[in-house]
Amino acid sequence: MLHLQTLGGLELRQAGDGAAHVVPLQTKRLMLLAYLAACPGQGLRRRDTIIALFWPDLDQEHARGCLRQALHTLRKNVGVGAILTRGQDQVGLDAGALTWDANELESALARGDADRALTLYEGDFLDGVFVADSSPDLDEWVAKERSRLRRIAARAAWAASERPVVADDRGQHVRRAVQLSGDDEAALRRGLGALDELGDRAGAIALYRDFAHRVAYQLGVEPSVESQAAMRAVQARLTAVR
Repeated sequence: MLHLQTLGGLELRQAGDGAAHVVPLQTKRLMLLAYLAACPGQGLRRRDTIIALFWPDLDQEHARGCLRQALHTLRKNVGVGAILTRGQDQVGLDAGALTWDANELESALARGDADRALTLYEGDFLDGVFVADSSPDLDEWVAKERSRLRRIAARAAWAASERPVVADDRGQHVRRAVQLSGDDEAALRRGLGALDELGDRAGAIALYRDFAHRVAYQLGVEPSVESQAAMRAVQARLTAVR
């Protein structure tokens, strides 16, 4: 069975003989496969939209030729029936043609298997992947999918943190949830409260400082008054205990 990895990189693998073998495909064709796999409701994409994203600098004739060649290569490597078409205008991917880590991530969380979801989340969506001569709109699509999947992974980490397991494991999940939540200060304050409740007030302060450093570096801002107050309250309880 073929497996498409898009979390933490981009790779197509063929399982067999107890090992997974990488299917050699050009990055742009792998990205096209990921774009088809990610179509909402496993529907179809318009050819004109695909061309505009992947071959924006070519005229229609040459761009459509590139798309035809790319689809031919995908059929050859994924399966003749893997690529679906509707008329001359729409293209899609048969959902049964391969497994896909991002889809498995969503499915795992939906059935309440937070551990499986977190195992699947090996990194950001298409992390480090660059497609030459593509449209900035393709980069925008990647960024939106990356944010969406990070939010799903964060929900999985929060769910794992709320289970009745040892405090160290719960704290680890809380820290991962806050990290995955980016600059979401509500998530930061939730994390501070969770670590405070677990008695890990030093860890809560470290979590705040890491968040403050990250938003200062990335956004040039400092945490809000509410977040600063939450941190000071944790500091006060830590001092009182000492």
